[in-house]
Amino acid sequence: MRLSATINFFDGGELLLPMLRNIRPVADHISIVTQEVSNFGNRMSPFSIRAVDEASRLGLADDVLAYVPDLNLKGGRNEFLKRRAGIECARLAGADHVIFCDVDEFYETNLLASAKEFIAANQIDFSTARICSYYVKPTWRLTAINGASATEDLVPFICRLTDATSHEFDGWYPVGPVDPTRRIHLSPGKHYIFPAADIIMHHMTGIRWNIEEKLTNSSHNDSSSSIARQRFQYAHADRLVPGRNLLDDGTMIHIEPVKDIFGLTEQL
Repeated sequence: MRLSATINFFDGGELLLPMLRNIRPVADHISIVTQEVSNFGNRMSPFSIRAVDEASRLGLADDVLAYVPDLNLKGGRNEFLKRRAGIECARLAGADHVIFCDVDEFYETNLLASAKEFIAANQIDFSTARICSYYVKPTWRLTAINGASATEDLVPFICRLTDATSHEFDGWYPVGPVDPTRRIHLSPGKHYIFPAADIIMHHMTGIRWNIEEKLTNSSHNDSSSSIARQRFQYAHADRLVPGRNLLDDGTMIHIEPVKDIFGLTEQL
């Protein structure tokens, strides 16, 4: 297997190098698909520009692609097109498998390597992993929102690249719900859902030096109610403690303290 990891990047430069260092030993090819202007017309920060340059200098990325968003499209559509550009870059690099990543998505290196080997050995065409999300600190795992588990979310994982590979915005996917920009599969194809014990995507969704930069440029801005709810919750983050937290808007958030397995506390 020749695996290409394609990174959708605009903000959160403080996470880029730690994230890439985790996948570099496993990914045969890494591309960063970046953009000078966000999907909502904002300029990339000088810090994030330097992070991309440093990733290239250190050999943590093989290709850097510049995407120019169509500001007449919604953010999610532009995000989808960025991922599609990553697929084409993977093909040109000779990859036969691809994985979509964002800057705040971390995998344990040894488990990612084992998953890659398992996929090759069992001739799996496309796969799905589970997600766990982190809130405010890399040692605070979000386990429930309003009583519903926050540990059962799914993300398309490694997929084989052939002429039959399909990647369509909000297209068909055998399980869900999943991100509409990542729905990549083969049909017919052998699909596998990895147990959480074997691999998890650790989503550092709430870990940022500048959380407002993320919120302002997130594809969640396609839904004004969604981004307003997130902005409210992050504005009250300093009140949170491990365990159950009842926010002023009635949202119940449960946080579990965990080990900082990626050493992000020191790096950030």
